[in-house]
Amino acid sequence: MVSHRRPSFLALSISAFVALSMVLILQASVGAFVSPRGAGTSSTQAGSATSMAELKQPVRQLRTSVESGPPQGPQKINLLFIGTLAGTAVIGLVALFAYGAYTGSGSGL
Repeated sequence: MVSHRRPSFLALSISAFVALSMVLILQASVGAFVSPRGAGTSSTQAGSATSMAELKQPVRQLRTSVESGPPQGPQKINLLFIGTLAGTAVIGLVALFAYGAYTGSGSGL
């Protein structure tokens, strides 16, 4: 036999609060959206269509201070690899100590 539970008033009030908060946040963010103005347009022409010629920006030439050379071997160990290795070691040590606390002479049973 399956028992049916009524949702509690607290759960309903929390759900309603979260839903109302999301609606208010979304309304505030939609009102705060500002579209970019094209170059050469004034505030009196707000809402008028701009041509593609007005929106074009000059192209910048990027210069690098160091140029790449011939490929050499890796000089550093990837930080993600070190973090993964250290995290696995820590989890292994915690598991080893937790296992030792519940078995053997250190269990106290």
